[in-house]
Amino acid sequence: MRPLRWKTRYLTGDQETDLRHRELVDCLNKLVQAVRQQEHCQEVEDMLEDLSRLTDRQLLDRRRGAAIAECLRAELRDRLPLPAYDTNACRKCGVCDLAARKVTEPLRETALCLHLEETSQRKEPSASA
Repeated sequence: MRPLRWKTRYLTGDQETDLRHRELVDCLNKLVQAVRQQEHCQEVEDMLEDLSRLTDRQLLDRRRGAAIAECLRAELRDRLPLPAYDTNACRKCGVCDLAARKVTEPLRETALCLHLEETSQRKEPSASA
């Protein structure tokens, strides 16, 4: 799993687009660097390598940054949690946990705004009621 190197072939000629593309590459590389700091399973390694190749292909095809980012988000949504998650092969690197939190976040926010309490926090009805 190597960081994606910026290539002059990615340049579109539009300064704003090129800036967004560089930011996207930097963001992907930050993820790679963060994961390198943790012990992780081979599946994380493979997934990040695939994301890097996918980003490279899309930048070479001159796709817009927003379309590339959406494609990467969809890829992550489809792949996470990885099959090794919560098994003996899992190294608890946090990548799959991050995905699980992102999936449950909207549910939690909805529960809070509707004043729904989690089961463990529900109060038992009092005997006098």
